[in-house]
Amino acid sequence: MSIIGKFFLSSTLVLMIAPNVLGQGNIVFRTLQRHEETNYESRLEKAGIDKLTARGLADLGYTDSTVSVLRSIGVDLSGLRIKRTAWSEQEKAALSDCIVIGSVSKIEHPQGNSPYQTIAYLSVDEFLRNDYHDRPTGIRVMIVSGPTRTMIPEDTLEVGEHVLLFLSASSLMRFAQVNHPEFFKEIINDPIIRYRIVGGGKYVVRAGTVVTRGMLKSLDQLREDIRAVVNVIPSAR
Repeated sequence: MSIIGKFFLSSTLVLMIAPNVLGQGNIVFRTLQRHEETNYESRLEKAGIDKLTARGLADLGYTDSTVSVLRSIGVDLSGLRIKRTAWSEQEKAALSDCIVIGSVSKIEHPQGNSPYQTIAYLSVDEFLRNDYHDRPTGIRVMIVSGPTRTMIPEDTLEVGEHVLLFLSASSLMRFAQVNHPEFFKEIINDPIIRYRIVGGGKYVVRAGTVVTRGMLKSLDQLREDIRAVVNVIPSAR
């Protein structure tokens, strides 16, 4: 299965844990559970979204109405799997639940068998999207690559970098639930939110510009492109 397929894959695990205990401490998991109780996924499929993508969008709280409004501003989420991770900034904004401008303050490499060998800590200067109302200090970004493993392609971070990042906590939670059950058990009751970088979602900030894949863009223009998306998504306000 492709990485993008796993990115949006719906849960297939049955967890023998009491409902009043499961995910009690983690707002991301509680939100995903609440969205599962709706019929968003089936409504999205009827709106032309494939099943795997519909699961990921339903996790973000999107409905067929959300998809329709996004299409009206030129953001079509129906072809994401075909494009894989070659998404536009506006598509990345729609797939994120947190978008930040800030600096990498610390890097850690967890011991043991964690599927993520690196944790980067961010000090946030500006939130462009913040669905879970996270605080600006100590934002945790999980990265597969580390001292003994390199995942290609994957965005990595270094201490001192000033970056704009498109992040997703919901996709990290789903990916762990399906592919890394031990790590999933670790995070569902942890009140601290953890994120992964949306594919191609790292932009280095330099003097009013951002750099990604060797290309320069205006930071102000990128802000406008992101806000145009965030402003029409009710769950992102």
